Amino acid sequence: MPFAIKHIIVQGDIGRPGSLAGIITAGSVQSIEADAIHANIDLETDPTIPGYIAGLTARTGDYTGTFRARTLTSFGGNAQSPCRVSIAGNLDGEMIFTNGIRNEFASGPEIDIGGTLTENALFVTGIIARNDLSMPAGEIRIRSEQSLAGQIIIGKGNATDFNEPAKVTIGTTSPQTVTFSTKHYTTPFADFGGGAVAVAPFNFHRTESFPTHNATVTLEDNQLLTAVAPRFFGPVYATNAPSLMVVEHLADGAQSWIDRSTEFAVEAPTEEPAGSRTIVVRATAPASFGPGQWRLRPIDGTLKSAMAISNPDVQFVSEYSDNTYRFNVAGGSDCPAPNNQSTNNEIDFDNASGIIQVNCP
Repeated sequence: MPFAIKHIIVQGDIGRPGSLAGIITAGSVQSIEADAIHANIDLETDPTIPGYIAGLTARTGDYTGTFRARTLTSFGGNAQSPCRVSIAGNLDGEMIFTNGIRNEFASGPEIDIGGTLTENALFVTGIIARNDLSMPAGEIRIRSEQSLAGQIIIGKGNATDFNEPAKVTIGTTSPQTVTFSTKHYTTPFADFGGGAVAVAPFNFHRTESFPTHNATVTLEDNQLLTAVAPRFFGPVYATNAPSLMVVEHLADGAQSWIDRSTEFAVEAPTEEPAGSRTIVVRATAPASFGPGQWRLRPIDGTLKSAMAISNPDVQFVSEYSDNTYRFNVAGGSDCPAPNNQSTNNEIDFDNASGIIQVNCP
């Protein structure tokens, strides 16, 4: 195969923190290797010339900056093409494979990070392919315990993007593992290190959402529940649709669900780079989430999986036939909710701010 650049091998570092090098080309690179890499690397500057890469290695230090390529590959089993990204230290930046990762590194894992995926770091791949059935399935591994502070995103929205037994592993002593069958895990984000593994299309997280899926919120006589916060495995953003969420209520003793969507507004980022793992569904005064059962689901096409390749629609998946996020409310005040209960920053929504105290006139 012709290479745009065959090898870049440096005995010291490439670039410096705060002074990033640039490696910009259209086409394939066999290997890039240095002690540490501080660079913006883009192999996808021409969409007609795919930018494949076989090896990216930071031998002793971190990778900071950005990286963009089409596919991680061994170029058909070439001995000098391991199909591996190896970072001894931290990944502190954005690494994107617009097509995917092949499972062609014989001893695995294909993505091997010795330190952490930092809070602002992002790793994205369109697929983790099982290209060679004679080898172990593809793996993304971060070796340190609770070392995922940032975000790992897999898939374009297809069930074949992340086939078993491909996996993501966080930690070595007490590893957290995510596969396709466990992609809707209930593990708290804190157990990963504050970050998350998300498989597109993104679903709500059952135990991180407020209220927890199927939980009952019991209110005092002077309290109202005025806001809830679905939280997601990956960041989401909203289109410019006038309404984003169907909100339905089954009041205590009632026989049928009532659509009350018009009484609620959804607070969510409206641009992809500002996507958030939290959105807020807030009652418009004088409404509130009163006693009874509640179920929510996004309107088709209105919420998108941010940073995932192709941005597939967010898709709620639950044990219910209508795939809704549900919770119950018990007790609470008979007073109407007061005005001016909105927040200016839904991303920092605190669960306690969803419950307010009211005093009847």
